[in-house]
Amino acid sequence: MKHNVFSEPVFQRIRVSLEKHAKVCSLLAMALTASSHTLAEDQTPSSQASNPANQYSNFAPHDDYIYLGGKVGWTNFAEACSNNSIDCSQNSIAGGVFVGYQWLRNFGVEFGYDNFGQATAYYEESGVLQKYEGNIYGFELTGKANFPIANSIDMFFKAGTLFFIAEVTGGGRKNQDQGFAPTVGGGFEFEANDVVDFRLEYQYFDRLGTQDVGGSKAHLTSLGILFNFGGNHVKPSKTPPPPQPLVANVNFGFDSTVIENPAALNNITQTLKQDKSGTVVIQGYTDGIGTDEYNLKLSLERANRVAAYFIKEGIEEHQIVLHGFGKTDPVASNTTPEGRHRNRHVVVIFEMPKAESTPATDATDATDTTDTTDTTDTTE
Repeated sequence: MKHNVFSEPVFQRIRVSLEKHAKVCSLLAMALTASSHTLAEDQTPSSQASNPANQYSNFAPHDDYIYLGGKVGWTNFAEACSNNSIDCSQNSIAGGVFVGYQWLRNFGVEFGYDNFGQATAYYEESGVLQKYEGNIYGFELTGKANFPIANSIDMFFKAGTLFFIAEVTGGGRKNQDQGFAPTVGGGFEFEANDVVDFRLEYQYFDRLGTQDVGGSKAHLTSLGILFNFGGNHVKPSKTPPPPQPLVANVNFGFDSTVIENPAALNNITQTLKQDKSGTVVIQGYTDGIGTDEYNLKLSLERANRVAAYFIKEGIEEHQIVLHGFGKTDPVASNTTPEGRHRNRHVVVIFEMPKAESTPATDATDATDTTDTTDTTDTTE
């Protein structure tokens, strides 16, 4: 009597096997999703909300990169055992390795080696208990599509073909078969960092072999790790941009050094009091009326008036740098009263110190913080 480890369909076993694998995949997917929410807590919600197109910009898939990976799991041979077997085990440890190329953001291709493990069955032949062992391994080529679903997690689907080699030994005989079988699958990929991804995957392989070796259908569930190389897989740097300097602007009357709106300096004043390592750069300007020499002097006097205000508020002199630019760099037209008023101003900039550098000053810098009174010279 001829026996194969892989025999006639047993629909009840197929149903139970599929239900078991579905429950396992569901539980593992829930665990990965919970982990992704924990890791996503350090993301900036406002930046994601302001640009929905970039909501999932920090996780796979990216494009134009190669990856290598390995996986380990278990196989269920859905039709490995016949009804007349004395004992049968149709589940086995499985594993494999693979290489992939992600040539588009959502599509790639994989080539891999799969070892499905071994199914074992015992049959009674002429009063003697015989052991049969079935082994299947092969090489698969599949296309793969990725779709982002959460921060650092994407879902993928794959389909292709497997070139298999199936062997059954037992009862003093050995049968072997090889050929091609279709495969479909899917799962989830979790991006741990720029180089490493983890994968939860399920694959179905249809009819691995002819009746000479039983023609089993295999369900492979596995956990894998991927290592990514080159291309655009590397995520944008998470280093936050340097803080923007605080800027204030105060205005003056015609040919005057009296600050019209000192309240505009309150924010920088409080910052200087709290951070003694910062520097305030004061830049004085005038309108276009008058000579260059006079306006340069007047712009420095206005800068000095602002510096005197800060010192009165308790700011250290070493935190202050002065510049006078006269009537250069107007912010408005000097042909109208409104424009000239806007040009009679002082710009105040608070800056954090740069590493191993000192604030640069030009030839017009001044450190004299003497309060300058209004002048009656109308040549501004």
